[in-house]
Amino acid sequence: MPVTSSVSSIKRWPSAEVVLSALEEWCAAEVAHRDGLLGFGYFGSYARGDAGFASDLDLLAIVEADRRPAMERSLDWPTEDLPVPADLLVYTVEE
Repeated sequence: MPVTSSVSSIKRWPSAEVVLSALEEWCAAEVAHRDGLLGFGYFGSYARGDAGFASDLDLLAIVEADRRPAMERSLDWPTEDLPVPADLLVYTVEE
């Protein structure tokens, strides 16, 4: 999230390197404890390399199966642990 310095009102956004490093750690943690997770990907501005201030992280997870509606599947994933806001799409292999 943006950080304000204690001596300035200027907001700073985490660099792409910081965001992607945190994403790698986050993905490893999810893989370690989430059964049925087959893979992750990211797309959008971070994948293109043109992320800037206030860019969110667009994520895709592929799981073996999930009976819930697609809009509900990402609710139990801790994307708030990432350093920027994230939109996670969770799809099944069949989809």
